[in-house]
Amino acid sequence: MTEEYDRVLGCIVGAAIGDSVGGPVEFTDAAFVRERLGGKEWVDRMLPYRGIRPNPHGIWADDPPRGTGTDDTRYNDIFLQCVINNNGAASSHLLALEYIHHYRNLERIYPPQYRELAEMWLRQLYLRSCAYLGITDPEIYKGQTFCAARYPPDAPSLMGLISLQSAGLLRPGNPEGAYKEAYELSSLIDVGFAHDATAILGAAVSIAVGGGKDVDEILGTAIETNPYGFKNRRMVLEPPYFSDEALTLPGPCAMAQYLSEQISLPRFFEIADEARDEEEMMLRLARECQNLNPLDPLDVLGVALASVRYHKGDPVRSILTAANHRRVDEQGRLVRLKDVDCVAMVAGAVAGAIKGIEAFPKDWVSDVIQANKIAYNLDIERTARNFYNTMFG
Repeated sequence: MTEEYDRVLGCIVGAAIGDSVGGPVEFTDAAFVRERLGGKEWVDRMLPYRGIRPNPHGIWADDPPRGTGTDDTRYNDIFLQCVINNNGAASSHLLALEYIHHYRNLERIYPPQYRELAEMWLRQLYLRSCAYLGITDPEIYKGQTFCAARYPPDAPSLMGLISLQSAGLLRPGNPEGAYKEAYELSSLIDVGFAHDATAILGAAVSIAVGGGKDVDEILGTAIETNPYGFKNRRMVLEPPYFSDEALTLPGPCAMAQYLSEQISLPRFFEIADEARDEEEMMLRLARECQNLNPLDPLDVLGVALASVRYHKGDPVRSILTAANHRRVDEQGRLVRLKDVDCVAMVAGAVAGAIKGIEAFPKDWVSDVIQANKIAYNLDIERTARNFYNTMFG
């Protein structure tokens, strides 16, 4: 196994590992976490699923095997298949065609017993892709225009981060190229500053898989990558993001005051550098992020990168720490975990690209590969190998 292949596999499988570590506890309350962890409130291992009901965007079976992924793993597989099927080419148009292909072939691609869940999961992306390409499907639209089924909503979401977690592999060692590629790809599935979040993740993966950089340099360079010269980047600039005059305006501009109080990625890194231990770091991050929506790209990307930075790229510690992102009460006690499958997934993708697949526990790797074959007919290892051969062979 070459070092390059080790890192590509580490990124792809590492993301799926992070997804499967966070999946059994995402959005669960303190009582559920304590019950699963024998009275503790800190996720310290990959857990089997128990007590999590199937849903379109989560798992599709009751109590699936340990290592089963959620929509994060399934989305990334679609992206990788798109690149493979197009001989290394990638664009938002090709990705839209891939979503349409998957939706129209659900029973052939995924286990047929999950046909209904799979359809509900991909339906909105199918609608979005049809509209993006100007394709009309009367069975879906029934004479309505696309605005009747608008997707995504008019707010930045996690769709870019969870769907394009491997986009940085398209341009290894070329963060500006990776940024541009990820930004263009995300034009299909997200809006606003979420494009920047997805592109920064792409830049981080690109630098990491290229090798030869330490963790602080990888993450610092990634957040400074700005090939389009964007101003007022919410992900990077310290507040305020708006002028003093804008903050005094009534109505919708009142939101400017809220946004001006938010943190940015450099602040996440500062907290990681100052923390005495991982639990202190996560408590401080919980308090800093208390006003952020759990589906805010800044929340997910910031905590994931802070975890990787604190642990110097160690994939196991980075993933487990990221899986403990939480809401706390005034005393700092756990209220509930946040969208930790997504946070741990991003941490796994970046740390896996830095350290490679050999840095993961063998049982985590084997469980994730086998579980996703059983659950979704996804062969992550074979897909990663085909992707590598397509891009690097």
